[in-house]
Amino acid sequence: MLTRINKTEFRDTMNSVKRGGETNFSYYALDAMYEYFEYQYAEEQVIDFVAINMHWSEFNNWEEFSKEYQLGEELQELPEEEKFEELNRHTTVIRIPDRPDNGIDSSKGAFIINTQF
Repeated sequence: MLTRINKTEFRDTMNSVKRGGETNFSYYALDAMYEYFEYQYAEEQVIDFVAINMHWSEFNNWEEFSKEYQLGEELQELPEEEKFEELNRHTTVIRIPDRPDNGIDSSKGAFIINTQF
């Protein structure tokens, strides 16, 4: 059975699928993902919420990302926008809009990536 879901249902379902017992994505990250999937898959699409939780990760900045993934010196030296462009050549990168509730904004590099690269 297929059903159309709205942003709230997407958030609720994603929050119910946890990795390591914790919610994997911030409220703003889930909004950005919903917008991305809605735009990317304008027609009906089956969404595998477990796979999304397994293969996507949220990072507040490049330092956080580089703790989990080895960045070559060349990439580390690039300006931030060029880092995003380079990473986007290898995987999907979704920028997270400003998040005023915790002081993190997209100009500081908050993003979500598909970690299957």
